[in-house]
Amino acid sequence: MSGQVIKQRARWHPVLNRLNLITALALCVAFVAWLQIRTYGPFGSHVLNFLIAIGATSSVSAIAFVIVSLRDHGAPASVPVRVDAVTGLMTPDSFMPMLDQKLREPARGAVSVMLVNLDSFRAINDVHGRNGGDTVLHLVAQRIAETAGPRAFITRLSGDEFALVIEHEPDGSEPRRLARLISDVVAAPLTVGRHTIQLRAAIGMATCVRCGLDAHRLVQTASIALGEAKLDRRNPVRAFRPTMEADLQKKSKLVAELRLAIEAGQIIPYYQPVVELATGALLGFECLARWLHPERGLIEPDVFIPLAEEHDLIDAITFGILHQACADMADWRPLLTLALNIAPQQLRDPKLAGKLRSAMVGSGVDPKRLVIEITESSLIADMDAARTTIAAFKRAGFVVALDDFGTGYASLRHLRELRFERIKIDRSFVRDIATSDSAQIIRAILSIGRGLGLPVIAEGIETTDQLHALLQFGCTGGQGYLYGQPMSAHDALGIIAKPERDLLLNALGMRQAA
Repeated sequence: MSGQVIKQRARWHPVLNRLNLITALALCVAFVAWLQIRTYGPFGSHVLNFLIAIGATSSVSAIAFVIVSLRDHGAPASVPVRVDAVTGLMTPDSFMPMLDQKLREPARGAVSVMLVNLDSFRAINDVHGRNGGDTVLHLVAQRIAETAGPRAFITRLSGDEFALVIEHEPDGSEPRRLARLISDVVAAPLTVGRHTIQLRAAIGMATCVRCGLDAHRLVQTASIALGEAKLDRRNPVRAFRPTMEADLQKKSKLVAELRLAIEAGQIIPYYQPVVELATGALLGFECLARWLHPERGLIEPDVFIPLAEEHDLIDAITFGILHQACADMADWRPLLTLALNIAPQQLRDPKLAGKLRSAMVGSGVDPKRLVIEITESSLIADMDAARTTIAAFKRAGFVVALDDFGTGYASLRHLRELRFERIKIDRSFVRDIATSDSAQIIRAILSIGRGLGLPVIAEGIETTDQLHALLQFGCTGGQGYLYGQPMSAHDALGIIAKPERDLLLNALGMRQAA
């Protein structure tokens, strides 16, 4: 019975990563056993001592074992410790008093709080179930604890958010270095059953050097930094700055306005033409969200889409502009397509395809005219969920395109397995097409497209030189300012009404003879 408890804790408790189970079990023959373990991690090796009390029930031995091990993790002995059943970490009601006590101690250096948030974790629960989500949380907790080392004390602050505290030199770079390490280990693929899951963590930090703050205020400042980190997918680690509080107030006001704007129908579709490069024939439009603000005018999506994703408003925006676009398509030529971007968290919604199809059919638009655009970075977050959702898109009759190809981690295997029907070359390669590296990458993508029988669309075409180069390389489709900026539904009708070759002639800077 006692051996069962030790084996369970040794299997998953973060400090037992080097435990020799045979030795541990051999020690547990008396009522009380003393266990010494050496752990290894990024901060060197540490000797940890555990007092194991073997009682009449497994629950007694488990409680005694956990309390002593957590105290060896830096928890003051005067603070009672409760344990989170899912992760084995201390609970917030144990963590916050410990942090308060740490901040009241005579200053020996700096104290930093880090908040680690798992991006789109709710979708993991939706796809893999509660047990799968708990397994992911447990594995992430283990990785964070092993990376932070025994000096840190750690909690699961909420469903998908962790907090940890470390002491360090006041002028040191240790918090940022540790945050980068944690970001990397969380992003490494996880195996849950037969599934592989890849997460992204946003990390906010706040540091106190005799700052006079209590635990709640220090965590609050780290939370402000975390909010900013969530908005930057390329650099998801942020340290708190005093100016962030003012920025947070502005952001909170903007989010409130965004909610009202969605209800008032102020988020509207704009359309950018997608054309056949060789002839100028119009193939369709990409649908892009714009916010028609009553005071600030037209607001670009870079401002409000990250906020919508963070605050679970992205579905409302997607379906709002889709309904408006379907109404606009009633006046289009029947073969023109509509391309719609899907956010990463939406890709994990197993019901998304059905909801999109219902919106199309309910508006009287053939679902085959909808092109779903998925970015490479969306795929790696959860390949199994992506595979399921993409298959559902195909069953619904949609065309599925891989967007921003060449910028992420998609491989030829992904192109083959997921059976995309279109590839889009990222605008960054088109912008630098005059350089040999970008030109070679574009040629390679076009060669892949030809080999797999997939049409290729180049994004961001702005100059005739770029157009000539793409035509020379054999690119068949494209879009960009050379053919038209994103435009209103009324202006899109004007493009549709033009003779097809006008788009090509305009792009080439030529006029038709009178």
